[in-house]
Amino acid sequence: MAPPYKKTVAEFDPTLDLNAFFAATPEDAVTMTMELCHKIPQILKIDPLSDVQVLVPMHKGAAGTINLNEQLQKTLNHHRISMTFGSTRYTVGDKLLQTRNNYDKGLFNGDIGRIESIDALSGTLIAVFAGEHITLGRQELMDTTLAYAISIHKSQGSEYPCVVIPLMRAHYAMLTRNLLYTAITRGKRQVILVGDPTAYQMAASRVQTNTRTTGLKSYLSNT
Repeated sequence: MAPPYKKTVAEFDPTLDLNAFFAATPEDAVTMTMELCHKIPQILKIDPLSDVQVLVPMHKGAAGTINLNEQLQKTLNHHRISMTFGSTRYTVGDKLLQTRNNYDKGLFNGDIGRIESIDALSGTLIAVFAGEHITLGRQELMDTTLAYAISIHKSQGSEYPCVVIPLMRAHYAMLTRNLLYTAITRGKRQVILVGDPTAYQMAASRVQTNTRTTGLKSYLSNT
């Protein structure tokens, strides 16, 4: 059963572990997510960048990580120093996600850092990952993306004080109980759902049926 869905951010209840907010369309979900990421940290007295993480089932679409990153960057980061590489604008203060292991730099898939400075002329930036200042050039930036919103899959193994989770019927292909469980359990203090209660019910009732075929049972029976 889906939790009760509120209609406005003003109805947010900080005494609850989980709050849910209704959004009829993916575009509405983006608007609600941006408002929540702006206002909820003020209520909870937490940092909107370090302590709040948006987790999304998919990358594409209006309510996917790509669009949400662009919109949240505009909403949460007003720093003027930036540079563009490919289709991404990198700005001082941005959250940055490492998407592939880089052993030379000591970075691993899923690491999240913050951009501290940018040298647009040389095409390099300095980001802080776990207290370490690391210089990244254009070639290395190919293995990064903005991290205001990341996929639920990338969040596995991590925890955040507050998570905001857009769940829409447009995410149908990815909506499973395992994915929902992973997303909800990433929030240490506050979990916020955004979207359609139907999407929540889809995920809660849809058990992933992928099975793994191995020889373990046969091996154990013969030992």
